[in-house]
Amino acid sequence: MNITEMRTLLRRDLRDTDPAGYRWADEELDRHLLRAARELSGYLPLAQTAELTTSAGSREVDIASLTDRVCIEAVEYPAGLSPASLPGFQVRGDTLLLMDGEVPDGSICRVYWGKLHALDTSGSTIPSRLSDLVIAGAAGYAAAAQGAGAINCGGFIILFRDGLQTCQQDDHNIAHAFPGVNSNHRKQRDFGVNQPFQRQEI
Repeated sequence: MNITEMRTLLRRDLRDTDPAGYRWADEELDRHLLRAARELSGYLPLAQTAELTTSAGSREVDIASLTDRVCIEAVEYPAGLSPASLPGFQVRGDTLLLMDGEVPDGSICRVYWGKLHALDTSGSTIPSRLSDLVIAGAAGYAAAAQGAGAINCGGFIILFRDGLQTCQQDDHNIAHAFPGVNSNHRKQRDFGVNQPFQRQEI
């Protein structure tokens, strides 16, 4: 499934299917889809294998060629033995340091690593069974972005500040509905952060 197909399904989930009045531009939804794909990659990266040349007498291996790298799972050196020789290692930037085992002699080492999933108009490396998960994540990001402002709902204003919810009752219309109400009541009552949503009876 490519990003265009995912965006179409995402719009359905968001109930944003009227081209004449889209609430989210294509570019916004694509950004949310890519963000969700990156989040997925952090937990389930695309499995890759690379054969890299070592330097004789050095335990350091250059891994700069492993672009969009999420993690190094294992290193096999010398490569091709049975059972496999899997030395301990550390990753320092673009350098992989073999901590034990044979000192490299310039031969190949095999690196098992994970990279970011690809998602564009030509296709995706995301497993089909996880496409709905990415779409659901993107829907959450889109809704959160949309809710960054104030939502006026039945005389109540719900504000989102840094992920926390503050409920306020907007009393400005009370005086218009009940002319006898003192003007001092024209104010906003702040119920505090993360308090249960409560409707005030008048």
